[in-house]
Amino acid sequence: MLTDGRTVIDIVASDRMIVSQPEEVPLCAQFFGVAVAVVMALRGMAPLHASAVAIDGRATLVCGTSGAGKSSFAAALIGQGGRLISDDLSVLMFDDSGHACVLPGRTTIRLFPELARLLGDNPGPSVLSDGGKLRFRPPHVGGMAPIPVNALVHLDASDTPIPRTLATNLLVQQVYRRPAMMRLPGSAARFGMIDALCTQVPLQRIVGLADRNVDAFVSRAKHLLGQHR
Repeated sequence: MLTDGRTVIDIVASDRMIVSQPEEVPLCAQFFGVAVAVVMALRGMAPLHASAVAIDGRATLVCGTSGAGKSSFAAALIGQGGRLISDDLSVLMFDDSGHACVLPGRTTIRLFPELARLLGDNPGPSVLSDGGKLRFRPPHVGGMAPIPVNALVHLDASDTPIPRTLATNLLVQQVYRRPAMMRLPGSAARFGMIDALCTQVPLQRIVGLADRNVDAFVSRAKHLLGQHR
């Protein structure tokens, strides 16, 4: 047992992690996310810095730079009847038929208090998280079954269409903890998976919102849903 306040996570193999920490210290969520991403990468999947929401049983994958509003846009989709698949870290894989899918992950979503109503009139109980955000537990897909990707969104400074030739490079930038992932075996294969995803599902650019405008997020979510339903 560690006595100096440190938490150490050892990735032993693609199916085993060893966590050493003082009993009184809760497991750091950020370290947990990195550990899960490494394990999934070693299993031949592609971890992405993205949130995912299920709409009518199919996944909408939301990516973008930090602060672009990934969790907020995901919350707006949930408020319109979606179910959370995962927040912040989404794992890309391909099913037996070769279709791009994401795996169910985190069951909670982090939002600033003023954005809580994105989840609907009754967002449910929350607990204080880091950075002044609240952690909510909205409707979740549950289980472990892969969910096929139906829509791919990149929150950006403009909504200018993205040429197919640039889509893969843009999405590669969203690999979870990319410098660390580049050091792991299989980096080229993960690049190929992302390219295959962009081939199957067009990458749509939507203007991100850093100003926490609830109505604008809801409007964008409704517009996207109208396109894919």
